Amino acid sequence: MDWLEGLKGGAPAVFGALIGSLVGFGTLVIGALFNAKLSRDRDDRLRKVEVRGVAAALRAELSSIDETLTDNAQRLRDKPPTNSESFLLPDLSHSVRMFPALSSKLGGLDDPLVIQEIIQIYIVIDQYYENCLLLGGQPRPEMPNERRLLLMPSNSADHVATMNFDIAVRVKNGVGLLNKYLY
Repeated sequence: MDWLEGLKGGAPAVFGALIGSLVGFGTLVIGALFNAKLSRDRDDRLRKVEVRGVAAALRAELSSIDETLTDNAQRLRDKPPTNSESFLLPDLSHSVRMFPALSSKLGGLDDPLVIQEIIQIYIVIDQYYENCLLLGGQPRPEMPNERRLLLMPSNSADHVATMNFDIAVRVKNGVGLLNKYLY
Protein backbone atom coordinates (compact mmCIF):
# COMPACT_ATOMS: atom_id res chain seq x y z
CA MET A 1 0.00 0.00 0.00
CA ASP A 2 3.02 2.30 0.32
CA TRP A 3 3.29 2.50 -3.46
CA LEU A 4 -0.30 3.74 -3.61
CA GLU A 5 0.44 6.52 -1.15
CA GLY A 6 3.54 7.42 -3.16
CA LEU A 7 1.62 8.14 -6.36
CA LYS A 8 1.84 11.74 -7.49
CA GLY A 9 -0.24 13.97 -9.72
CA GLY A 10 -3.30 12.50 -11.43
CA ALA A 11 -2.25 8.87 -10.89
CA PRO A 12 -4.32 8.31 -7.72
CA ALA A 13 -7.46 9.61 -9.48
CA VAL A 14 -6.83 7.39 -12.51
CA PHE A 15 -6.16 4.39 -10.29
CA GLY A 16 -9.31 5.07 -8.24
CA ALA A 17 -11.40 5.45 -11.38
CA LEU A 18 -9.98 2.19 -12.74
CA ILE A 19 -10.80 0.29 -9.53
CA GLY A 20 -14.28 1.84 -9.42
CA SER A 21 -14.89 0.98 -13.07
CA LEU A 22 -13.81 -2.64 -12.53
CA VAL A 23 -16.07 -3.00 -9.49
CA GLY A 24 -18.99 -1.37 -11.38
CA PHE A 25 -18.44 -3.53 -14.45
CA GLY A 26 -18.27 -6.68 -12.33
CA THR A 27 -21.50 -5.70 -10.59
CA LEU A 28 -23.20 -5.07 -13.94
CA VAL A 29 -22.09 -8.47 -15.27
CA ILE A 30 -23.33 -10.24 -12.14
CA GLY A 31 -26.64 -8.35 -12.35
CA ALA A 32 -27.06 -9.18 -16.06
CA LEU A 33 -26.37 -12.87 -15.43
CA PHE A 34 -28.84 -12.93 -12.55
CA ASN A 35 -31.47 -11.19 -14.67
CA ALA A 36 -30.91 -13.69 -17.49
CA LYS A 37 -31.44 -16.58 -15.07
CA LEU A 38 -34.65 -15.01 -13.77
CA SER A 39 -35.86 -14.52 -17.36
CA ARG A 40 -35.07 -18.14 -18.25
CA ASP A 41 -36.90 -19.36 -15.16
CA ARG A 42 -39.94 -17.20 -16.02
CA ASP A 43 -39.91 -18.42 -19.64
CA ASP A 44 -39.72 -22.04 -18.44
CA ARG A 45 -42.71 -21.49 -16.14
CA LEU A 46 -44.71 -19.86 -18.95
CA ARG A 47 -43.81 -22.71 -21.31
CA LYS A 48 -45.00 -25.28 -18.75
CA VAL A 49 -48.27 -23.39 -18.28
CA GLU A 50 -48.79 -23.27 -22.05
CA VAL A 51 -48.05 -27.00 -22.44
CA ARG A 52 -50.48 -27.82 -19.63
CA GLY A 53 -53.13 -25.66 -21.31
CA VAL A 54 -52.62 -27.35 -24.69
CA ALA A 55 -52.70 -30.81 -23.11
CA ALA A 56 -55.81 -29.97 -21.06
CA ALA A 57 -57.69 -28.59 -24.06
CA LEU A 58 -56.83 -31.56 -26.28
CA ARG A 59 -57.62 -33.98 -23.46
CA ALA A 60 -61.05 -32.40 -22.95
CA GLU A 61 -61.82 -32.53 -26.66
CA LEU A 62 -60.66 -36.13 -27.02
CA SER A 63 -62.60 -37.17 -23.89
CA SER A 64 -65.76 -35.70 -25.39
CA ILE A 65 -65.15 -37.53 -28.67
CA ASP A 66 -64.49 -40.76 -26.75
CA GLU A 67 -67.79 -40.34 -24.92
CA THR A 68 -69.65 -39.74 -28.18
CA LEU A 69 -68.10 -42.81 -29.82
CA THR A 70 -68.71 -45.06 -26.84
CA ASP A 71 -72.30 -43.88 -26.33
CA ASN A 72 -73.16 -44.33 -30.02
CA ALA A 73 -71.56 -47.77 -30.14
CA GLN A 74 -73.24 -48.90 -26.93
CA ARG A 75 -76.63 -47.68 -28.14
CA LEU A 76 -76.20 -49.60 -31.41
CA ARG A 77 -75.22 -52.76 -29.51
CA ASP A 78 -78.00 -52.46 -26.91
CA LYS A 79 -80.78 -51.69 -29.37
CA PRO A 80 -79.71 -52.41 -32.94
CA PRO A 81 -81.97 -51.04 -35.65
CA THR A 82 -84.33 -53.48 -37.33
CA ASN A 83 -83.90 -54.33 -41.00
CA SER A 84 -86.38 -51.68 -42.05
CA GLU A 85 -84.87 -48.95 -39.86
CA SER A 86 -81.91 -46.77 -40.53
CA PHE A 87 -80.11 -44.66 -37.98
CA LEU A 88 -78.47 -41.27 -37.81
CA LEU A 89 -74.81 -40.82 -37.05
CA PRO A 90 -72.98 -37.52 -36.41
CA ASP A 91 -69.84 -36.56 -38.30
CA LEU A 92 -67.12 -36.61 -35.65
CA SER A 93 -64.94 -34.10 -37.45
CA HIS A 94 -67.45 -31.40 -36.54
CA SER A 95 -66.67 -32.04 -32.88
CA VAL A 96 -63.05 -31.05 -33.44
CA ARG A 97 -62.58 -27.42 -32.42
CA MET A 98 -59.43 -27.25 -30.31
CA PHE A 99 -56.96 -29.22 -32.43
CA PRO A 100 -56.83 -26.82 -35.41
CA ALA A 101 -56.24 -23.88 -33.08
CA LEU A 102 -53.56 -25.68 -31.05
CA SER A 103 -51.78 -27.75 -33.68
CA SER A 104 -48.95 -25.22 -33.95
CA LYS A 105 -48.26 -25.64 -30.22
CA LEU A 106 -47.98 -29.44 -30.22
CA GLY A 107 -44.17 -29.17 -30.25
CA GLY A 108 -44.33 -28.07 -26.63
CA LEU A 109 -45.41 -31.58 -25.67
CA ASP A 110 -41.71 -32.48 -26.20
CA ASP A 111 -42.32 -36.20 -26.85
CA PRO A 112 -42.38 -37.07 -30.56
CA LEU A 113 -44.29 -40.30 -29.92
CA VAL A 114 -47.07 -38.46 -28.05
CA ILE A 115 -47.27 -35.81 -30.77
CA GLN A 116 -47.40 -38.49 -33.47
CA GLU A 117 -50.15 -40.43 -31.71
CA ILE A 118 -52.29 -37.33 -31.11
CA ILE A 119 -51.99 -36.31 -34.77
CA GLN A 120 -52.86 -39.84 -35.92
CA ILE A 121 -55.93 -39.87 -33.67
CA TYR A 122 -57.16 -36.66 -35.25
CA ILE A 123 -56.51 -38.10 -38.72
CA VAL A 124 -58.67 -41.13 -37.83
CA ILE A 125 -61.39 -38.78 -36.56
CA ASP A 126 -61.18 -36.79 -39.79
CA GLN A 127 -61.56 -39.98 -41.86
CA TYR A 128 -64.60 -41.15 -39.86
CA TYR A 129 -67.13 -39.48 -42.18
CA GLU A 130 -65.59 -41.08 -45.28
CA ASN A 131 -65.54 -44.49 -43.60
CA CYS A 132 -69.23 -44.15 -42.82
CA LEU A 133 -69.93 -43.19 -46.44
CA LEU A 134 -68.13 -46.38 -47.51
CA LEU A 135 -70.44 -48.34 -45.21
CA GLY A 136 -73.47 -47.02 -47.10
CA GLY A 137 -74.12 -43.82 -45.19
CA GLN A 138 -76.04 -41.07 -46.95
CA PRO A 139 -75.46 -37.39 -46.11
CA ARG A 140 -78.50 -35.53 -44.91
CA PRO A 141 -78.58 -32.43 -47.16
CA GLU A 142 -81.33 -30.77 -45.14
CA MET A 143 -78.98 -30.47 -42.16
CA PRO A 144 -77.03 -27.21 -41.78
CA ASN A 145 -73.37 -27.46 -42.74
CA GLU A 146 -72.22 -26.93 -39.15
CA ARG A 147 -73.72 -30.28 -38.09
CA ARG A 148 -73.44 -33.02 -40.65
CA LEU A 149 -75.44 -36.17 -40.01
CA LEU A 150 -75.37 -39.39 -41.94
CA LEU A 151 -78.30 -41.69 -42.50
CA MET A 152 -76.84 -45.17 -42.05
CA PRO A 153 -78.43 -48.41 -43.27
CA SER A 154 -79.45 -50.85 -40.55
CA ASN A 155 -77.12 -53.57 -41.83
CA SER A 156 -74.09 -51.39 -41.01
CA ALA A 157 -74.97 -51.02 -37.30
CA ASP A 158 -72.66 -53.77 -36.04
CA HIS A 159 -69.76 -52.58 -38.17
CA VAL A 160 -70.27 -48.96 -37.04
CA ALA A 161 -70.42 -50.05 -33.40
CA THR A 162 -67.18 -52.02 -33.76
CA MET A 163 -65.51 -49.11 -35.56
CA ASN A 164 -66.66 -46.70 -32.83
CA PHE A 165 -65.35 -48.95 -30.04
CA ASP A 166 -62.00 -49.37 -31.84
CA ILE A 167 -61.57 -45.62 -32.36
CA ALA A 168 -62.66 -44.98 -28.75
CA VAL A 169 -59.86 -47.26 -27.51
CA ARG A 170 -57.33 -45.28 -29.52
CA VAL A 171 -58.75 -41.98 -28.28
CA LYS A 172 -58.59 -43.21 -24.66
CA ASN A 173 -54.94 -44.06 -25.24
CA GLY A 174 -54.34 -40.50 -26.46
CA VAL A 175 -56.09 -39.10 -23.39
CA GLY A 176 -53.81 -41.25 -21.24
CA LEU A 177 -50.73 -39.92 -23.03
CA LEU A 178 -51.85 -36.34 -22.39
CA ASN A 179 -52.40 -37.03 -18.68
CA LYS A 180 -48.66 -36.99 -18.00
CA TYR A 181 -48.61 -33.28 -18.83
CA LEU A 182 -51.39 -32.51 -16.36
CA TYR A 183 -50.51 -34.40 -13.21
